[in-house]
Amino acid sequence: MNRTPILFLHVLIIATCGLVYELIAGTLASYVLGDSVTQFSLIIGIYLSALGAGAWLSRFVSHSLARSFIEVELAVAVLGGVSAPLLFLSFANLSYFHVVLYLVVFGIGALVGLELPLLMRILKEHLDFKELVSRVLAVDYIGALVAAILFSDFPGSAAWLGAHVFAVRNSERGRRSVGNLGLAAFAQG
Repeated sequence: MNRTPILFLHVLIIATCGLVYELIAGTLASYVLGDSVTQFSLIIGIYLSALGAGAWLSRFVSHSLARSFIEVELAVAVLGGVSAPLLFLSFANLSYFHVVLYLVVFGIGALVGLELPLLMRILKEHLDFKELVSRVLAVDYIGALVAAILFSDFPGSAAWLGAHVFAVRNSERGRRSVGNLGLAAFAQG
């Protein structure tokens, strides 16, 4: 059975999720810290450098590539999935929110950076190098476009973050309860 199309679907999903996590972090940071240009610049820069760090780290994975790929995907899903509630809780309760924010962004970026090199090494048996690189990167960039469109057009994505930021910034009680609001919103889907 040829699993190559399924793996390319994973590339699309990886790219989409990675950029959505980056957009969530940038949006959240600009809402709670202000100065959206600075926040998005830092988030994008940290995320892209983390992609490079993850790609570099992939060279140390030499056994069980498919298993490693799945483990990295699960780690991205967990860290990315809890990133917004974690960041809200951190902002509400910690004086070093910036550190948590940038570590979360770097962690997600490094894990996403690990995924494509691992996937390319898995696929190298099925495609020649020229075809492999062009297909993986094309699907990756299409996934980024899908994420940008979904994030900007998905009803309530920015409104949800904005409502939580309003609660955090405008009341001490909101600061304490923002974590509960965020977790409840995620639980309701």
